Amino acid sequence: MKENWPGGTVVGTFSGPARTYTLVSGDNAFRIDGDTLLTATSLDNEIRDVHTVGVCADGTDCCEIFGITVLNTDDAPGGIQISWSCWIYENEPEGMLVGTLSVLPADADDSHTYTPASGSDNLAVDGNLLVTRTELDFEAAPYPIRVCADDTGNGHICQNFSVEDVIDMNDPPSDIILSHADVAENMPPGTEVGTLTSEEQDYYDIGEHEYELVSCADGTDADNPLFAIMDDRLVTREVLDFEAGSAHDICVCAADWRESFDKRFVIHVVNLPDSLADVIRMLRTLSGTNAGVDGNVNGDGRIGLGEVIHILRGISAGEEG
Repeated sequence: MKENWPGGTVVGTFSGPARTYTLVSGDNAFRIDGDTLLTATSLDNEIRDVHTVGVCADGTDCCEIFGITVLNTDDAPGGIQISWSCWIYENEPEGMLVGTLSVLPADADDSHTYTPASGSDNLAVDGNLLVTRTELDFEAAPYPIRVCADDTGNGHICQNFSVEDVIDMNDPPSDIILSHADVAENMPPGTEVGTLTSEEQDYYDIGEHEYELVSCADGTDADNPLFAIMDDRLVTREVLDFEAGSAHDICVCAADWRESFDKRFVIHVVNLPDSLADVIRMLRTLSGTNAGVDGNVNGDGRIGLGEVIHILRGISAGEEG
């Protein structure tokens, strides 16, 4: 009889000196109803291809042993499994092995074709291998995918998987932020322009970056010599003159323990009044405004009160000299 038929399927009918028969040996895969031998459960050729049962005719000494052959039929795939790769790193190039696909149970003479059904933007199927389609990101995991398997007997099954154990690697900073990009002219060397901070995916690198002025690939770093970086502060190296140049190109690099990121900044020099009368007019303009006291240009383009005081001191010192 064929495998995979449900329990209760008729195997055959006995003929002999009795109307009823008794199962006297064999496994629990069969039962007798009157003179009919039935399966008690679904039989599987891959588990056992021949069963032996002993049957006696009731009220007689007549007993026989029968061999029941289970015929193999095409089994539909019962499930898809993945043998996962031991190490799945983030930031690796596409084509990295994620795992090996197989089908259970499977007929020995069957071959299977695997295809992604959905969720395959980052993952792909290559034969029976699950591989990366893009660089994986630890911070973006897990990565879901639905895989289907088809066998040569038109069997079909789909199953959902999720790639979760992506190993975290060091990510470079993603951006550099300069708190201010304006500085007044005629200020002494060492005047602070602004404070540098970085945006970072890796929590253990936040606040741990080192900064330096570097050569940018696009050449936008001609004015690096005019500035310096002290810890996370961008400061002037020389006295800047608005009339000599109102904007200066610099390139800053932020580096963690392994990776780095470069960014171009334009530092604007703010023109200041050249006489005490101009300063007095400035003070009148500032009256009633939210003048800052950090030594930098305010967001509305006006000079902070602290800057004006510094200028007054400079003019006063010049007049005394």
